[in-house]
Amino acid sequence: MRIFVYNCNTYIGKALVKELRKDERGYNRIFGCQTAAGGAPPTVKRLSTRDDPKKAKKMEEAIRSCNVVVLDLFNCTLKDLYFVLSALKVDPKSNPPRRTGDIEDKDGNKKDSVTFILISSAMVWANTQLGDLVEPVAAEPADGGEPPADGEVAAPSGPPTAFSEKYWQSRTPVARSRYEQWKEMEQLVQTCFSLEGSQVKSYVVGAGILYGEGEETFTQLFKDAWLGIENHSITSPGTNHIPTVHVRDMARLVRSVCYNQELNPESRPYFLAVDKIDEDAPAPTQVEIIKGIVGEVNGAREIPMVEAPPAAVPLEETEEAPPALLREASIPELEPGSSEALAEAMALNLKMEPSSLMLQEEFEWHCRGGLLKNIRMVAEEFSAQRELRAMRVIIGGPPASGKNTLCKAVSDHFNIPLLGMNLDDPDSTRKQLCSEVCRYRGYVLNAGLAGWEEVEALFCKDYELPVDPEEEEAAPPQETEDGEPPPVVEKKYERRLSDEGIVPAFAVLLQAPEALCRARHNAAGKGTAQKLQQDVAQFAARNLVDGQPNLADFFQDTAKIGVFNLPIAGKSEEDMFESTRIYMESAKRPFNYLPSADEVAEELLAKQVEKDKISAMKAETAERQVSQQVVNDAVCKRHLDRLRVIGTHESEQAALEALSLREYLLRYMVPNLTEGLIEMCMVLPDNPVDYLANYLEQHAAHEQSEN
Repeated sequence: MRIFVYNCNTYIGKALVKELRKDERGYNRIFGCQTAAGGAPPTVKRLSTRDDPKKAKKMEEAIRSCNVVVLDLFNCTLKDLYFVLSALKVDPKSNPPRRTGDIEDKDGNKKDSVTFILISSAMVWANTQLGDLVEPVAAEPADGGEPPADGEVAAPSGPPTAFSEKYWQSRTPVARSRYEQWKEMEQLVQTCFSLEGSQVKSYVVGAGILYGEGEETFTQLFKDAWLGIENHSITSPGTNHIPTVHVRDMARLVRSVCYNQELNPESRPYFLAVDKIDEDAPAPTQVEIIKGIVGEVNGAREIPMVEAPPAAVPLEETEEAPPALLREASIPELEPGSSEALAEAMALNLKMEPSSLMLQEEFEWHCRGGLLKNIRMVAEEFSAQRELRAMRVIIGGPPASGKNTLCKAVSDHFNIPLLGMNLDDPDSTRKQLCSEVCRYRGYVLNAGLAGWEEVEALFCKDYELPVDPEEEEAAPPQETEDGEPPPVVEKKYERRLSDEGIVPAFAVLLQAPEALCRARHNAAGKGTAQKLQQDVAQFAARNLVDGQPNLADFFQDTAKIGVFNLPIAGKSEEDMFESTRIYMESAKRPFNYLPSADEVAEELLAKQVEKDKISAMKAETAERQVSQQVVNDAVCKRHLDRLRVIGTHESEQAALEALSLREYLLRYMVPNLTEGLIEMCMVLPDNPVDYLANYLEQHAAHEQSEN
């Protein structure tokens, strides 16, 4: 069978391809198109586009060559629907729609029939009231004796308590919402293929709020719960029922409609795809969904209640609303997985029954019992599709080797809980490792001073072995001949790794000599030397005794994971973390809402640039300080020289002042005056007084220059 899936690379398209690819007769040939780039399943035989008229024509031919065409309104517009209807030889724009020809296969022969399935949403029923339901009229038996066909049942005796597909003509969407368009598009499809001589059998599948396979509507709920962000809230009162369905179960209903040749679109044109829970609660409530998701992924917690937003203002009585199809561009589409789409789904209040095709025994449910009953499977699907992996790592090493700092850095980077190992009570540590947060996000466990015995007690358990059939047959009788009870058969146990999913996938062991640990301890200034000595001795007794198994031996021999030995000598805290990160991401880097590799590289580059900038500033400051010191030394030297001169002068002055006048004159005045008088007598100047005064001044200046 040839099947065409419109937009096969979307969330719904991928689920359809999975379920329609194979049936009891073998593999089907899947064709499709994609309006966004990339992501199409590899099993799609041919991808078509309509970027230009030539490609659009080939796409029309591919659609007409298929036996089944599936289109979902979640990812298609009115133009897409018009294109598919035109490809199936119908003019949808004419009033009423008319046929434009016969659908032929690739050999030019007229095809017997083509099945067209339009996937819509239960949101089209959002404003429907149980009191407004109109019971379908039972079809009259063809010969007066045959019972009504499947789906053409008579009206029940009492009023309906839930919506079912037989009331499809009563569905009413919220006024002025995009689901008014969807309803008109559903009606358009039914009108186009209800023409005389039509080769196409058309059906509409109304899907409940879709979940599973990585999520779309509930993406924000799962994401916030996985990250531990407490953004969840319940819109008061929270008791509204929300019909849900796993996307694979919706696709399996589409498959049932495709392969069921007994269906007649005139009597059964509409099918509801919702979960079947039980008779008393056909749909989970808003409170149950939010608490179920948050409790499974992040543990039970109190979720705040908020008031419902005010209802939309209806149209004035005098105002005429244009037809929904004509105002398509004026109604914004909601991004799948957005908070607006989630709020819209959480406001729904419908009790719905699944299609009778889904209630048949041969229908293979993927998520039997609904979302809440299979919440762990759905959460694991979300983690697998979104590439979310639990990063479980244990970090050990001698005291003061940097375990605490490294554990904190790993916890912050991978956004995983930081736990400390309780050596005296391994059960309390095991309870933490078994929590919902650690199950989905992982943990970083500080091993402290643990050795082989401590980690073995934490990660291993005793499991009872099944009884050997041969030993059971050879068991002694219930009573002995003396009437005494038979000996008690001892149960056999096997000690092995815990199957609770708590064993770490990564083990990091810091390598540091004792002298380096002491130096780091003294530099940190925390704790006493005596306490450090006790911790070092305790760690050595558990891990450094020859012939005795240690922490590394447990993970290498028992847990079968390699131990990353990390020497810390000469490494900074950033280097230690980067080595650990590369080790943990060596196999495959998980998505885990972490920064991308480019962002990490940019961050490291920015840190290096900042570090270089700080180093340059420090070097510049040091150089400036050296230059300033040289200047200060020169100024200080000049000041000292000046002080020395002043001191010498003051000492000389003090010595002069200490002399008597007679002694002063005899020592400093009389010799010079005598020489000046002798020279004056030899020269005999015209003005002896001036000559003598000039002589004494010159002699004083000469002596001062010599001194």
